This record gives sequence, structure tokens and C-alpha cells, in this order.
Amino acid sequence: MHFKSLFVLASLAVFSFAETSIAKVQDSISNKMTSAFIDFTTAVQAFPMSGGTLKQAKSIHYAANTFSNVIANSTNNMNDITSRLSRADSQTILDYLEAMEPGFFQSLKGIAIRKPAFEALPSGDVPALIKQDLTTMRTSAVSFMDSFIAHASTEVLGEARTMKSGVKSIFTAIMAIYNINILGV
Repeated sequence: MHFKSLFVLASLAVFSFAETSIAKVQDSISNKMTSAFIDFTTAVQAFPMSGGTLKQAKSIHYAANTFSNVIANSTNNMNDITSRLSRADSQTILDYLEAMEPGFFQSLKGIAIRKPAFEALPSGDVPALIKQDLTTMRTSAVSFMDSFIAHASTEVLGEARTMKSGVKSIFTAIMAIYNINILGV
């Protein structure tokens, strides 16, 4: 009798962990990732095409770091899930990502067109910081997409793969502007 009760409790604990992880991933994306995304896009948009300050450039750097860390944490949460996501959960996550995608791509393009302004700042290390941020953000974003694809329901895999391809393409273009070699990554 004790063994049966212990088995039921263990089964519920495993089920609860999986459900908590899915809820954690969705919360991470809908709240934390969205908030970090807004901070990142706001920081990029606030930096002028010329005459920007070192403080404004560092705001982009800090926002990019925070955004990358949130993406990495969301990836860790996704990796904690032990089974495929349901179609509804997969679609919910995909919807959040699709809502952010245009603004994210626009912010990356904003970083590209602001390269001359970053280079004109008195501190010569801003382009190096931006390179580092782009590399870290690309790694985080691609890792998240890989994890999502590994866990997503088969019904959304096509859209998820297309999104990952778009993420990789935009980073390839932007990183080329900053002369960042991404071969093998």
C-alpha cells in the first residue's frame, strides 16, 4: 500500500514539474523576455544617428546583455521540459515570438546603421562591445530556437524552423557589417 501511494506521489511530482516548466517558459517569454526586448529596442531607438553619448551606447550594451541573459534563461527553462509541448503551448510560445520578431529585426538593423555613430564616440571600445553583444545575442537566440524546435509540437515546426532561419539570416547580415566571423556557429 505504501509503495502505491509513493508511486502516485512521484508521478504527480513529475507531472507537476513538467507543467511548471511549461508555465515557466511561457511566463519567461511573455513577461521577462518581452520586457527585456522592449528595453533593448528602446535603447537602440534612443541612440541618434549622430551625436550620441557614451551613456546611450552603454544603455544599448546593458539592455542587450539583459536580453541575451533572459533568452538564455528561457532556453534553460525550455530544456527542463521532458516531453513535447502541446500544440496549444507551442502556438502560444510561437505567437509571443512572432509578436517580437519585427521589432527585434528592426532593432538589429538599427544597430547596423548606427555603426558609424558608435565609431565616432570618444571611447573606441563601443564597436567592440556591440560585436560582443551581437555574438552573445545570436548564440542565445539560436540556442533558444533550437530548444523550442526540439520541444514544439509537430504542427508548428515549419513556422519555428522558418523563424530560426530568419533569425540566423538577420544576424549573419548584421554581424557582417561588424566583421564578425560566425562560421561554424
